[in-house]
Amino acid sequence: MKTIKFTLLVLLFSLLTTMVFAQNDSLSAIKKVEEVPQLSKEEAKLQKLELKVQKYKDKIAIVDKAIFKADSLMKAGEKMQEEGESEIDVADKAGASQMKSHKTDLKPLNKKAKSKDKGEAKSAAAEIKQKNKEHNTKIKEFQKQIKVGDKKIVKGKALVSKGKEKLKAQEAKKKENQKLLEIAEEDLEGYKVELENKE
Repeated sequence: MKTIKFTLLVLLFSLLTTMVFAQNDSLSAIKKVEEVPQLSKEEAKLQKLELKVQKYKDKIAIVDKAIFKADSLMKAGEKMQEEGESEIDVADKAGASQMKSHKTDLKPLNKKAKSKDKGEAKSAAAEIKQKNKEHNTKIKEFQKQIKVGDKKIVKGKALVSKGKEKLKAQEAKKKENQKLLEIAEEDLEGYKVELENKE
């Protein structure tokens, strides 16, 4: 029973202490609010106009970053297209070289295949078959490289297109915000002149 009373007293004391501190905190907050100097109508309007100018400057900075990103996207797309074209060019040249080399390799074998000696003709035919198999494998590899290059070109074109769309939209936003900034700056300067004339 004594422990219950003691526990209740401790709880009551902690509750009262919390209430007193909370009240002191709210009073100090009220005092801090009262300490903030009140602006005159002219100062408040001037501050509002300055904030408006800053707001449009901030918006233009954000749009400039978006323009930079769109431009980077276009450059990445152009680079990807160049890489794709280069890969296709390399694969085409290698394929043409392979075709020429294969044709040269088959000339003596074709002559041997037409030989009257059946053993030599049979061996030449087997060798021709092996060379054709190797040739087809190499040609398929070059065709894969060409497909990879084509995919890069398509993806690069898509990136350029996406970048152009974003760039166009952001440039329109920038133009609009620049007009609004000019208006806000004119209003601010006009109000400053008005205040100077009052004095």
